[in-house]
Amino acid sequence: MAFPVNGILDNFDRGDTGPPPSASWTTLLNGHKVATQVCIGNTTDDDNVSAWNTTYNPGCEMYFTILGTDSANVACYILNDYTNGYGYQVYLTTGNTIHIVRVDEFVEYQLGDTISQNFYDGDSIGASYNNGVIKAYYKAGAGAWSEIGSRDDDTYDGPWYLVLETWSNDTVDNFGGGALTGGAFTIDVSQSITVSESRTVTLPNALSINRSQSISVSESRTVSLNALSINVSQDITVSESPRVYIQQGIIVNIDHEEGDFSDYNTYSNDGGHLTVVAGAALAGTNYGLSCLIADINAMWGRKNVAHAPIARIRFYINHNNLSMVNGSSITVFSWRKSGGDNATVLKVSLVYDDGNKHRLEIDSYNDNSESVGTEWVTIANGAHYVEILQMCATGDGETDGSRQ
Repeated sequence: MAFPVNGILDNFDRGDTGPPPSASWTTLLNGHKVATQVCIGNTTDDDNVSAWNTTYNPGCEMYFTILGTDSANVACYILNDYTNGYGYQVYLTTGNTIHIVRVDEFVEYQLGDTISQNFYDGDSIGASYNNGVIKAYYKAGAGAWSEIGSRDDDTYDGPWYLVLETWSNDTVDNFGGGALTGGAFTIDVSQSITVSESRTVTLPNALSINRSQSISVSESRTVSLNALSINVSQDITVSESPRVYIQQGIIVNIDHEEGDFSDYNTYSNDGGHLTVVAGAALAGTNYGLSCLIADINAMWGRKNVAHAPIARIRFYINHNNLSMVNGSSITVFSWRKSGGDNATVLKVSLVYDDGNKHRLEIDSYNDNSESVGTEWVTIANGAHYVEILQMCATGDGETDGSRQ
């Protein structure tokens, strides 16, 4: 795919103003301003960070021109949450080293090795994220853009904010970017694709299947909740290998923003111990689910979703230093089959032990309701983002399921 595919968003050709440079920007740290028709950091000897107010989905790109220095320290942030800092970053240090990183709560995790590339006054830097691939770009002066590196990471998805960071008085111009949509799906020989319902199916980027075969897409669904989200997808069946899955747009949103339990099909609140209240809101929402643990009675909210072999579960949790007996556990989330045995497929529990304190445990189960793998992580007091991707086995007796 050519870079860039979107034009300039802000050329800063206006009178001195800011921070922010205009109403299209939000100041995150110190901010930027327009001075002599270019963009400059608002403070010296510190980072200056500003976000473009528009979000883009499913992928995005951004770029800008570096001015006045051969040793710039600048960054292209692509964040789905600029308040808490989740997403990706391509940044340049001292004008000659590119870093591609994942950002978790503003903590940077280097993805692969650094990339050597000299940037001079008038050169441009760019970044893109699409289908789990982060790319870095370079353009010398008025020359052509070239890709200088890429890294794979699908921890986060959009919608995305484009965030500009500069150090001290580093100056930039011609800030551009926007959404990246679509992708390439190619089959080399004759075949047919059948979609059983009238639903939009988005195929993954650069998915290539060789030889003659037929593909049947029964349907693709995503069920999204606010403090809790589940992405559910049907699988593509292919007459020959490989096994391929598709995931598609949000069709259900459980966000608790009504301030009640109307998002659920059924619920049990144990006499008011389970409530939807503003005081439980996390991650910038208005309401959240509050659980008062005062006895051993069950309380729950249930949402019915279509069965499918893939589920991506997302939620935020804050245990608020809940007092628990050593070795005790509380089920936070369970994915269950409907009807018959109502068997558990996946379970997330809050567990307490004296050695590791509060921790989250994740269990997956086979058709005999036997745990086939437990993972856990210790969590401190405070809000934590959790995401789990489970792919069920292709059939009875098969062992090709997985969990991430």
